[in-house]
Amino acid sequence: MVSASASADQGRTPRGRRSKTAAASPDVYTMAEAARLKGVSYHTVSRAVRRGKLPAQRLGRMALISADDLRDWRPMRERAPRKYRRREPDPTATPALLDLASGERVSLAQRLSTLYELIHGGAGQLPLPEFLALLADRLASALDLRRVSIWVLADDGKTLRRMARFGPPMSDIEETRLDQAPFFQAVLESSEPVTVVALSERWPDFARAGNDLSDIFAAPLRAGGRVLGFVLGDRGGPSFTLSPDQAVLAEGLANQAALALDRARLRDEQLKRVEQLAAIIDNVAEAVVAIDADGNMTTINAAGRDLYGIDEAAAAENLEQAVNRVNRREMDGSALPTEQTPLMRALGGERMRDRRYVLIRNDGAELPVSVNAQPIRNAEGEVTGAVAVIRQL
Repeated sequence: MVSASASADQGRTPRGRRSKTAAASPDVYTMAEAARLKGVSYHTVSRAVRRGKLPAQRLGRMALISADDLRDWRPMRERAPRKYRRREPDPTATPALLDLASGERVSLAQRLSTLYELIHGGAGQLPLPEFLALLADRLASALDLRRVSIWVLADDGKTLRRMARFGPPMSDIEETRLDQAPFFQAVLESSEPVTVVALSERWPDFARAGNDLSDIFAAPLRAGGRVLGFVLGDRGGPSFTLSPDQAVLAEGLANQAALALDRARLRDEQLKRVEQLAAIIDNVAEAVVAIDADGNMTTINAAGRDLYGIDEAAAAENLEQAVNRVNRREMDGSALPTEQTPLMRALGGERMRDRRYVLIRNDGAELPVSVNAQPIRNAEGEVTGAVAVIRQL
């Protein structure tokens, strides 16, 4: 009977290198499984990987360790925290379900993981046109396409617009109605997640309208049961097919791209609404002031800046400091504590109407005002801030 430690030493030379005659194992282990197998903590394995003492291959954010490298590694248990030193190796730890011998599959999985992260990061940070351009670039790289175009369905559900492309244009068409583009309509209505279409056979009219179009990659973009648009791509004329792994990658990217596109469109619409609302508020004749749940001022319009006696530059640099220079007193001359101001009471859930007091600016001006204030609530009814409209009497 061979012990676990003796078994781990098999296939090694005295210097710790694998014997040339030992067959390399295709198995790989996650860091958690490696820790179990060696009887050490996850932290010990992670530290060895970070310091380069234990080779690992990255799969997105996951580190995978080959069985051979794990067998060769000798952790320094005497340096581990005391509570980890008595751990026993677990020879039943199973390898991750991945075969490192399949280099193409690992490469595709790595690219997919990275692309998912990049796609969703871009959707949350970039304006819609820039995000779609980035998406077209990454799809071309991932699927070895020479040209990519992304078409988005307009709100009317009848018009398609080419919103982004990578490489030379496939055709001069930039906008079209669905009823005038049977090929586009077929792509949108396709039940296939991804497909490579022989245009010359199925859609000769579109092939003739394009630039060296032969086989073309097509994937509808669907999110939440809605069709948002589609992606087209080709390799500049030559016929091609997608390998099974590339088809899986393409389907995953199309699904993620659809979700990210939906998120980017919603974000774009929200930013437009915010900008419109900000423009409206800034042109209101009365002062408008808003605070967040912590009492920090988040909004003040032009009339509010005039009332408080602060300029736009000072408000942009340190709005809180500029506003805090203002004092307040009751109409009878007594002090008005900050916690009793209409905004702060609205933050506590009250609605204030025609609350009158005197606002004393930093330049000494005393301005009688009337304030209406109310809490801002989220969908669950929780107070997330407060807003006040201040009118000078």
